[in-house]
Order: sequence, then structure tokens, then C-alpha cells
Amino acid sequence: MNPTNLDRADWAEKALFAFAKVTRQDRDLATGDPECFREVMQDLFTDLMHLADSNGIDLKKLLADAQAMHAGELSGEL
Repeated sequence: MNPTNLDRADWAEKALFAFAKVTRQDRDLATGDPECFREVMQDLFTDLMHLADSNGIDLKKLLADAQAMHAGELSGEL
């Protein structure tokens, strides 16, 4: 069975909570405040950008490819 976009969102949330635990932001996420959730997501995105830089990955291409994949996955479930 193919994963749904809800499955994908769940996987991302699990990764976000693991990141928050490592960075000691898990208490922020536990509040349920959408702004805290957004801030931790932004921090993870920023650190992923640093990871891309350190591995010589073209960030603009990576983001464009990710946006295209996201659009494709959205259209696949409509």
C-alpha cells in the first residue's frame, strides 16, 4: 500500500519531535502552541540548510525538487 500524505506528515512530525528533543525544544512543542511548532520547524529547516551546505548540495535545486515532489504528492491524492 502506498503511503498517504497524512502518513508523510506523521513521519515528518516524528522527525520534528526527535529534532526538538535533541535541541532541547521538546517542551516548546509540548505546549501545543502553533507558533512554537512553527519556530521548531524553522530551526530544523535552517539546520537542514546547513547540512546541505556542508555536503555541497545545491539548496535552490533541492528546494525546487522538494516543492515539485510535494505538488506531485498532493495531486496524487486529490
